[in-house]
Amino acid sequence: MQDTVWRQPIATPHAWRRADMLDNDRWQRRITAAEQREVIAALRHAQAAKVPMLQWQTGDFPLDTLRASLDEIAAEVRDGAGLVLLQGLDIAGLTDEEVCMIYWGLGLYLGEPLGQNPKGDLLGHVFD
Repeated sequence: MQDTVWRQPIATPHAWRRADMLDNDRWQRRITAAEQREVIAALRHAQAAKVPMLQWQTGDFPLDTLRASLDEIAAEVRDGAGLVLLQGLDIAGLTDEEVCMIYWGLGLYLGEPLGQNPKGDLLGHVFD
């Protein structure tokens, strides 16, 4: 819990309003067809290596082309608006386990895994 009371306006990129986000698309990124193929290839690579997912390093889920974009996304989350919407990942034909593996693999490029709830779960599931 944070006890800080801000008495001055926050003037960083993290302090945005809806209108600010509507006026730019820096926080939105659409995955390309080539990047989609690379993600699936990384998934197949990781599955073939049979390394337990929680022990993966980035080399276990290789994303040579997408890595630069993921570095930019990480910078935007850390130093920019604080969020990025990554769209267009086609999960049709993949199992729930494979989708989890993809999200875990992408996350390796964005930061360190942390517990998502009091039980310490490292990957949460949200279903629509």
